[in-house]
Amino acid sequence: MITLLSVKTIHYAVPAMIVVAFSTYMMLTKNTNWSIGLALGIIVLVGLYTMKESIDWRYYHAHPPKLDSPILKLLAHVPFYKQLDSDHKIKFEQRLSLFMIAHEFQIPARGGADDDAPMEAQEDFKALSSISAILLTFEDDKFLISEIEKVILYHHPFPTPLYQFVHHSELNLEDKMIILSVPHVKKGVFEPLVYFDLSMYEWARSLRIPSAGGSWETFYKTYGVTKSQLEQSIGLPNPDLDAVQKVFDKHHSYMKLLS
Repeated sequence: MITLLSVKTIHYAVPAMIVVAFSTYMMLTKNTNWSIGLALGIIVLVGLYTMKESIDWRYYHAHPPKLDSPILKLLAHVPFYKQLDSDHKIKFEQRLSLFMIAHEFQIPARGGADDDAPMEAQEDFKALSSISAILLTFEDDKFLISEIEKVILYHHPFPTPLYQFVHHSELNLEDKMIILSVPHVKKGVFEPLVYFDLSMYEWARSLRIPSAGGSWETFYKTYGVTKSQLEQSIGLPNPDLDAVQKVFDKHHSYMKLLS
């Protein structure tokens, strides 16, 4: 998430800061009428602070930050990214950069206490949990998946208040949050035909994909994967068939180009 003033917001704020400083000086040494200039400068600064996220986002959207070299190296192992041409690779990179800015990524405090503040996730964790979301919406104009604001990333399977036994992924739409086990996510991102892509599954669920009216029997005949196998991959019972179908359809649609 955008939390600090960007260079662009500060650029807009500089003239107002000069007005405030100059008006304060003139008001104290020359004439109290300069209080009007002081008030106007303060109003502008307050307005900029209030709108800073919107201003910052407009700047980032027009000028997406380039991905760091370690993230580009990660992408080199992603099957979907590898089969893209140069222009579409740039599109993927820019969308990934913006997606990572638009969401908040946290790692729970290692102590595990409720009052321990979570830590911001490292960039590679942010990328690993976002790559499949970019793939999922790559053909769509809207790609930020605003239904989710926060992604909680564990180094291992985890329990939660809703499911008090260890599992690998979870969606909490009420809190606009996805929870993931990074080691399990990584496998699905790099080898999506060998391991289930948990990240894409939860992002797809957050979009509330309309039911296609399929069945687990039909799914098994198509992909040779059972409901119980997916329950083991996710760590939770009763997987969302429509989201599962979306994951398999997406990955198989481009894997033909790599065969």
